[in-house]
Amino acid sequence: MGLFDGMGSLSVGVFGAQVEVIPVSGVARNVRATFREQPEELVGRDGDVTITVLPTLSAVAATVSDLGSGATVNPGKGKIYRYVAPMSSGSPASDALIKIQLERI
Repeated sequence: MGLFDGMGSLSVGVFGAQVEVIPVSGVARNVRATFREQPEELVGRDGDVTITVLPTLSAVAATVSDLGSGATVNPGKGKIYRYVAPMSSGSPASDALIKIQLERI
């Protein structure tokens, strides 16, 4: 067992909620995840930092591994979002979190 094993599950267990995800296959299901729509810092290739409002979904990577281009996310706040790109944490933990960039549709 690694040093960080269990931290991803603990994080979404404490701070997350049930979020409906709909992969391209079209079979909707609920996963425990953290949805955020708040200012985020994005670092460009040149190192410049830009602040933007970026909707993201953080979940244990294994629970959303089938999401990709065309998938949708319904966090239950009256808005629907489309999968844009994964933003891996780089964690070696077996339950590592992945942050997914979303866009409102």
